[in-house]
Amino acid sequence: MKRILLPIILIVMPFLLMGNIFNYQATSAPNSFLDYSRAWRLQERMTSYKNGELWEPSARMIPYYQNNQSTIMDSLYMDSYDLELNMWIPGMMVAYFEYNPSGQITDAIYYMNIMEIQFPMLRQVATYDEQNRITHIYFFGGDLENLGNWIPMSRMHLIYGPDNTFEAYGWEEDEEERIVHYFHSTFEYDAQGRVIEDLTYISPDSLSWAFKSRSQYQYHAQDSSTGADYIQNLSDGLSSIVLDDGLDYPGMVTSEIYELWDGSAWIPERRSTLQYDANLKLSQRLEEVYLDSTWLPEYKYLHYYDDNGMPDYLINQSYYNSEFVDDDRIDYVWETYTSDNDDPSAPMANLKLLAYPSPFVDDIRIKAQSSGKAPVKLSIYNMRGQKVQSFETPANSEIIWDGKDSDGRRVSSGIYFIKANQGDQVSTRKVLRLK
Repeated sequence: MKRILLPIILIVMPFLLMGNIFNYQATSAPNSFLDYSRAWRLQERMTSYKNGELWEPSARMIPYYQNNQSTIMDSLYMDSYDLELNMWIPGMMVAYFEYNPSGQITDAIYYMNIMEIQFPMLRQVATYDEQNRITHIYFFGGDLENLGNWIPMSRMHLIYGPDNTFEAYGWEEDEEERIVHYFHSTFEYDAQGRVIEDLTYISPDSLSWAFKSRSQYQYHAQDSSTGADYIQNLSDGLSSIVLDDGLDYPGMVTSEIYELWDGSAWIPERRSTLQYDANLKLSQRLEEVYLDSTWLPEYKYLHYYDDNGMPDYLINQSYYNSEFVDDDRIDYVWETYTSDNDDPSAPMANLKLLAYPSPFVDDIRIKAQSSGKAPVKLSIYNMRGQKVQSFETPANSEIIWDGKDSDGRRVSSGIYFIKANQGDQVSTRKVLRLK
């Protein structure tokens, strides 16, 4: 049976095959596609990889929302960058979403664009109880022999107990050379209701169970998250797990130790250590593996934030020759939006900044779309925060930046920030100039 297995494996299988189903993931950002704040929503997420001294773009995700007053996406387009053609290939993958009245994802379908034809790749379906807690989530793979048919891949069921406790059961399909197995996860909690241990069992038949793995967690002294926060995070996070590359724990986890059962004892497998900045935002995550009775560094994730406290960019590093070296990076672009809760008598002008092509070599076109009438001030900054050029333009008009600073000198290759201001509205976009 021909199915689109490779994209599914790349996106979903790391989640399905991880030892504990709720492990704190080394994700690209904390639930970046969810409603991160009342005033901001994601405009673009771009992934780049390190090539010598340059960051080369590889992929980007662009969400499309239901309206100007919403953080609920209608669809998500995933583009890939062709370095030989020096251009973005749009819509390589496209996702469409359906929601319940509470704004939680109930159905998401992902398509792969092959020769301008959208082939079904992955589908996820989620159900919720009357308290808006997620109860079931199912994953299906697309069937290329019978388009429109969906083949079960995995499922998970959550059963809730008193005081925000719960347990989970799941199943994975029988792929070639992979044994079908069921899993069951139970949890221990501290006085705040936070999960401090996640214990997972596996079974070939859902009748006889054996230890598989466990994770143990510690929290920051100033963490105030509760069991209710954890349940809410599950309900929002599991349904968007494909978008967010994993599931983040709520609260401020400082340490996770993951162990495997060898039949007689728990054997350390990996360890994560997390650090937070003065604003209690995650600043660094160190991943280590256990080898020959020693913890060895493997990966490091460095988180950076903009002046509004939003994720700005993330750098992933790997340990090589006794030092950490840059591997890839994820950049975020945020935009303001008008909340449904705002005073309708004083609507907020919606400001959106467009810039193309990016990356660019010589010229780049910049357009500030807005429902407001006031002129828009555009400022361009380098990575050091130095202003290199500025413009003022009527709203909804397009200008061309020739890649030169205010003194007429060609700027160097690298990442630049374009900032648009119109009254109280701000929109920012990152662009990349190549040689």
